[in-house]
Amino acid sequence: MSNKKTVALLGVSDAKSIQIAKKIAETNAVLVFDADAMVLTKVYSQLLLENPKANLEMMDCPTNASWEADVIIFSCDAVANANLVEKIINVATGKMILILGNQNSTITLKNSSSDFQYLFPFSKVMQGIESTDQNKDTLIMKGNDIQALTTLATFFTSVGLKTNTQLPNTNS
Repeated sequence: MSNKKTVALLGVSDAKSIQIAKKIAETNAVLVFDADAMVLTKVYSQLLLENPKANLEMMDCPTNASWEADVIIFSCDAVANANLVEKIINVATGKMILILGNQNSTITLKNSSSDFQYLFPFSKVMQGIESTDQNKDTLIMKGNDIQALTTLATFFTSVGLKTNTQLPNTNS
C-alpha cells in the first residue's frame, strides 16, 4: 500500500481532470482549483454528489492548494494561465508536476513541459496525454525523470487509473 498523497488539481473544467479527481479522492486528498469560480463550484458539487465520502476540498487560491500538495496537476487550460503559474512558483519546490493534455495538444504540451521544467527547476515535471486509441481511459505519461514517472504511475495505478509510462531514451 502506498502512502497517502495530497494532490492539487488546477483547472478542473476538462473531463480528464474530473475523472482523475474522482479516482484519487476515493482514497487520497484532492484540492481542486479553477480560475472560474462558477466552474469550480459546479465540478466540486458534482464530485461530492457522485461520492459524498470523497476526500475533496475546494480551494479559492492556487498558491494554498499547491503549497499543501505532494503532486500538482495542471489541466491544459491551466498551463496557459501565466498568472496562475506565477502564483505557485514559490511553493512548488520539490513537487511532482503533471501537465494534462490530449494527443491534439502534444506539441503545446512538449513546449509547456520544457518551459515548466525551467520555471520549476527543483520539481519533477511530467506530461500526461490521454490515449486516443481503444484505451481512451489510459494516461500516457512522459518525462525525463524515471523515478518520478515510476512513482506517479504507481500512485495512479494504486487508485485505479490506467497508465502507460514512456521512459526517456537513455541510450544517447
